[in-house]
Amino acid sequence: MYGTTLRGGNGYGTVFRLTKGGAETVLYAFQSWSDGQFPYGGVTLDSAGNLYGTTTQGGYGGSYSGAVYKVAPDGTETLLHSFALGVDGTMPQSDVIIDKRGNIYGTTFFCKGNGNKGEVFELEPDGTERVSCIPGPITGGLVQHKGMLYGTATNSKHNINGSVFALKK
Repeated sequence: MYGTTLRGGNGYGTVFRLTKGGAETVLYAFQSWSDGQFPYGGVTLDSAGNLYGTTTQGGYGGSYSGAVYKVAPDGTETLLHSFALGVDGTMPQSDVIIDKRGNIYGTTFFCKGNGNKGEVFELEPDGTERVSCIPGPITGGLVQHKGMLYGTATNSKHNINGSVFALKK
């Protein structure tokens, strides 16, 4: 089993492996703003044994907006994307999903600094990012089914009870 801790390691969170017998191994401990901080969501495992996830803060240049990362089986961390306030999302809080082409999909709490919208993002293997803003902040992850992405948003200005959304990939 693989997972994250929000504040473990150096105080900025960890990515860990837990064996069936209960032995824990820290695969990566986040170090500073530049490699991401506070992995709130879990991780997604690919067929090569790499783990992918998001941090709610940190990223290149000390951004407060969060990041998408990869941890290789040997524990090497690679920052794949840093979110920039006003440009794309802020504060990713959930797991990511990976499709057969290697595209990574996830959500952020806010979209482009707008407190009334959340974001669904797609990162292609070459680093290209696509963004869709959804009414209402997003705290949960996505489900993919037959070429569609499904998720939920909270308290949009149109619906104080939240909403369910669907996007074509």
